[in-house]
Amino acid sequence: MKRHQLVAVAAALLLTGCGDGSATVTPGNVPVTAAPVPSTATTPAPLPVPSADAVFNDVDVMFLQTMIPHHRQGVELARLARDRAVRTQVQELAAAIEVTQLHEVETMEAWLRGWNRPTSANPDLHTHHGDVSAVGAEAVAELERTTGTDFEHRFLNLLTDHQQGAVDLARKELDGGTNPQARDLADRIVRSRTAQIEQMRAFLQQGQ
Repeated sequence: MKRHQLVAVAAALLLTGCGDGSATVTPGNVPVTAAPVPSTATTPAPLPVPSADAVFNDVDVMFLQTMIPHHRQGVELARLARDRAVRTQVQELAAAIEVTQLHEVETMEAWLRGWNRPTSANPDLHTHHGDVSAVGAEAVAELERTTGTDFEHRFLNLLTDHQQGAVDLARKELDGGTNPQARDLADRIVRSRTAQIEQMRAFLQQGQ
């Protein structure tokens, strides 16, 4: 499947991830997608930009600062599936993840700048946030070296762990954050990444 076609499919999957979470995924009906959307829709609608007097706390700031590098690593992982021996459905999901997370990074950086806060965090903050911001660099490097049919299995397992880390970070925001936009993003992340994890586990089960 060509790159522009994958992006169009990604747009449909984005809508699924931001839905009400009612779709179910089983090994027999993967992937589950929303109703068809125009192929020109390649990115989700912009998330709201907070006002200059937005209310936020340290948990909100830490959530965004920690999630940004997490998202960037997710994009790095997703891009590894572009030209590898993976099923079309897996490639489509990876393309959707890339589109989604690049858009969310831009949004989170804009929010932090609007709050007059740096877009990167002190490394010590990651420890206080439960050290769930990323998978290990060694695991990513090993995946980059993997070729052939082994790649898809390792890719899905590693990306599942990565997206679970996003869910864990988002739940911390929901537990202690106060900014409405950041909390809404966290809720979207919990729902969409949980759906992606279910899809990837179904892919793994199908591949056995």
